Amino acid sequence: MAKKAWRMADAPADYMTDMLGKIVAFRIAVARTVAKSKLSQNRDSRDFEGAVDGLKSSGQEALATRMAALPGRD
Repeated sequence: MAKKAWRMADAPADYMTDMLGKIVAFRIAVARTVAKSKLSQNRDSRDFEGAVDGLKSSGQEALATRMAALPGRD
């Protein structure tokens, strides 16, 4: 880590005024979301069961149940 990190206050005032004037705000309307679940399905049984147990113990019962119900995980 640098001993003295750069701060905006280190930049010349005219540079900051110029850069701040170039900020553009915009909005995006989200039409749909596409997602994929990665639930340790590629792990060996011991790791997989440990993940399920960890989720249960942390109050994530719904996710643990979903993981345990994955095909091929009896």
